[in-house]
Amino acid sequence: MSNPLEETGDSSFMSQYTVVMVDDEQNILQSLKRCFRREQYTVVCAGSGAEGLKLVAATTNIAVIISDQRMPEMNGSEFLTRTRELAPNATRMLLTGYSDMETTVAAMNEGGATHYIGKPWEDSALLQTVRDCVRHYHLTIENRRQQEIINQQNEELLSWNQNLKDRVMAQTVQIRKQIDDLRALNLCQQDTFHGMVESLAALVELRVQKSRHHSAATAALSVAMAESLGLPEHERETIRTAALLHDIGKNAMSDSALASDDGSFSDEQLLKYRAHPVLGQTALDSIVAMRPAGVLIRHHHERYDGTGFPDGLAGDAIPIGSAIIALADLCDREMSRQVGSNGVERALGTIAKQAGKAFLPSLLPHLTAPAHALFDHRFELHDELLEHEVAPIKLTSGMMLTRDLFSRSGLLLLQAWTELDEAKVIALQRIFTIDPIGTIHVTTRRKG
Repeated sequence: MSNPLEETGDSSFMSQYTVVMVDDEQNILQSLKRCFRREQYTVVCAGSGAEGLKLVAATTNIAVIISDQRMPEMNGSEFLTRTRELAPNATRMLLTGYSDMETTVAAMNEGGATHYIGKPWEDSALLQTVRDCVRHYHLTIENRRQQEIINQQNEELLSWNQNLKDRVMAQTVQIRKQIDDLRALNLCQQDTFHGMVESLAALVELRVQKSRHHSAATAALSVAMAESLGLPEHERETIRTAALLHDIGKNAMSDSALASDDGSFSDEQLLKYRAHPVLGQTALDSIVAMRPAGVLIRHHHERYDGTGFPDGLAGDAIPIGSAIIALADLCDREMSRQVGSNGVERALGTIAKQAGKAFLPSLLPHLTAPAHALFDHRFELHDELLEHEVAPIKLTSGMMLTRDLFSRSGLLLLQAWTELDEAKVIALQRIFTIDPIGTIHVTTRRKG
């Protein structure tokens, strides 16, 4: 493998390092000094092993230690062995004659020397060997330094990752809590909105006495048809709101007009009556969330053949929500004219005759099942029911109202044939503490 330092030609690092030379012959040391006089690294010399140990102990960044093998008192092998603790990363070399090869090998094994230099040496070979050793030392030190940096960075990264994990977990918990809070707030807002719409619808029915549960029935039929048609939830919710409030514009009509049948209106009353869809849209237009419902209210008296009001829209130009509400409105009014058994079938037969005139013909199949579900109970013979009166505190889930339920002040709370669930029972018991409820007529089962 090529040496990256040799490839770049950068040798400035050598000035950081020291080469130690030990020999008891001064002429040898002088020769070595001359050989290395132009090298960038520092060369220091000692005349004995003991002197060399002191020199090594006092010197830093020793890259290479060169020692003669044959020295009095302490030979090269012993000297190099003792320098291991003082300069563990330095390269150790023995300077020896060729005749001492066997001794040299033993000395290398004992003293930890990795190179030997034969006497006499070739200056160029010696210089290159030492340069390579200095480079090797530099790489060893650099690798160690880089490894320490990497280890430190790894520890920092590990700590950072753990902190990040902790922060992410804490933020995740916080975000989940915020999501839960937002979901709860959203549900609360939806409940508030629904309650407001239902309260407005109840106020409208207080004003229009002859159709007290008409809005609720129209809304129930409209939502059921919208579901059958596969309309998305947000459209179904808009249709529900519009159906509950479709007659809100009638509040502008006089009491006498409200008490009259549509066919007996005076010219002035008829003008007011035909304006009520526009008045209904206008009443809701200031509430941004209700504007889509306001559009449906405006057009719920349009007819499929274009003879409706207020804009004379026809066919597909009528919003589908308005068309649904118009058919539900027609259905509930027709049901109110029926008595006796099979009332639902008779009403649906009458309504079917107006398909293609009053309403979109393709809507009729989506009305049949909701109409039976909502109105079949109305046409059950009264003597087939086990009707009895209960106090609000005695209401339970599964009971069914047999008559419209009003508060003592006259507000319609629930229409007849509404089946009570736990939520309705709790709501009625709460209302009882505010405005005592009148007599509650319920049934729990039918004969047969």
